[in-house]
Amino acid sequence: MFEGYFLASPATATPVTITAIESTSHADEDPPMHIIYRVSLPDGTHARLSSARVHRPGTRLVAMVSRGRFTGRIMVAPPYVVLPEN
Repeated sequence: MFEGYFLASPATATPVTITAIESTSHADEDPPMHIIYRVSLPDGTHARLSSARVHRPGTRLVAMVSRGRFTGRIMVAPPYVVLPEN
């Protein structure tokens, strides 16, 4: 993930919506449980977010989003804030 740390655009706070849970690890594994979510960005693109917190599909968040300068890969990362439901 070299691109994620050194060759990405600056991260900006962006609203995203969780569309699905892609995978989980269980609490008895090392490191502790985490969930990988598929999220939708405002421009219609999709990316993944890894979190230890449990959310339902449809949950809206403001997360830090950056794009790889060479590949255009979208990286969604904490910190994030859960937005209130409408």
